[in-house]
Amino acid sequence: MSTWAHRRTKRLLTAYVDGELDQTAAVAAHLRECWGCSGDVAVTRMVKRSLRNLGDRDRDHDTLGALRLRRFAAQLGT
Repeated sequence: MSTWAHRRTKRLLTAYVDGELDQTAAVAAHLRECWGCSGDVAVTRMVKRSLRNLGDRDRDHDTLGALRLRRFAAQLGT
């Protein structure tokens, strides 16, 4: 693959990971040949997964906070 085609494909990797890409087959073919871009895709997926997990943790934290407030309010009422 030419350097130009490599750079063009590299710009498409995030859209590829997000499933927003029409040229999926072309990018997948490039990833089979290019360890660098394959690594970038793996890192992008890990970062996105970590960010989603942070969101889950925040929701759990909010739920825990609400539970603590209810318990505290119940203690004040007795």
